[in-house]
Amino acid sequence: MSACPLKVKAQIIRIELSGGLQYFPGMTKKIGWDYNLAGRCMVTDNWFAAALIHGGFSRGTYPGVYANEAISLKHNQDASFMGVGAGYLHPVNDHLHAYAQLLGGWGAIETTGNPKQKIVTEIEGHEFKGFSAASVLGIDYYLPSSGIWGADVVIHYIDGHVMPSINLKYGINFDL
Repeated sequence: MSACPLKVKAQIIRIELSGGLQYFPGMTKKIGWDYNLAGRCMVTDNWFAAALIHGGFSRGTYPGVYANEAISLKHNQDASFMGVGAGYLHPVNDHLHAYAQLLGGWGAIETTGNPKQKIVTEIEGHEFKGFSAASVLGIDYYLPSSGIWGADVVIHYIDGHVMPSINLKYGINFDL
């Protein structure tokens, strides 16, 4: 009798690229874009170790005055996240799998501009770097060629902001 009830699986590694729309709270342009590089290593038939590198950006403007001239001032935000965690894969049928994962790691946000300040002498900014988290819910369609098409919803928590995104992705499985 084994002391560990988990059945260890032969190593399957996945690399995937994804991108889509991301919500940026507090920005003049609420909907921006995001892009992701993710990895997954199956450790049992259903459980996997996960890694995620995320970048997102929103580019907006607001009316203001700078150097005594009425202009459109930039209101930009860049968000990034690098995290690791665990996930669970649930087969729906032979080709379709649903999954959930939780990740923790390092996040950063850089914001330029402040729409509350209409007359500026210098562009105001804000930076955050520190612990952040993400959760992912998704669905994968397995192609016969080791490829995967899928979609997911990612909730990033960076600098106290909840920043959801919806993405389409493509990945490749590698059997070791």
